[in-house]
Amino acid sequence: MAIIESFLRANEWIEEGSSWYYTSILKDEKGVALPSTALTTLTLTLYDLMNATLAIVNSVDKINILNTGRGLVDANGKLDLTLLPADTGILVASRLYERRRILLEYTYASGVKRQRREVNIIVKNLDKVP
Repeated sequence: MAIIESFLRANEWIEEGSSWYYTSILKDEKGVALPSTALTTLTLTLYDLMNATLAIVNSVDKINILNTGRGLVDANGKLDLTLLPADTGILVASRLYERRRILLEYTYASGVKRQRREVNIIVKNLDKVP
């Protein structure tokens, strides 16, 4: 079962076309933090919750982020994730905001065990940003 976390509360958002930083502790099924050396895989998917087909945003579909690109996991299991400006671009210009979901999936124990985490975010459409 995935953990679903709504990171931003009402009246909080990420401005369109901005970089954004998220941090969390990756844990096993018993709640014990997993250092980067214990992880076999860590992938990121980003999709649009306002689209009936849950359209993938910026081609971010199960991309590897285990200590590469947008992700860094330290020896204490702390994940630092950075979304790029292209990840927070508005997909439909007529929307005032867009609800997105970050899906993090990671395996450990040589790939035998798996955990998932979902993070809901809101991207605000800025009037003067193309």
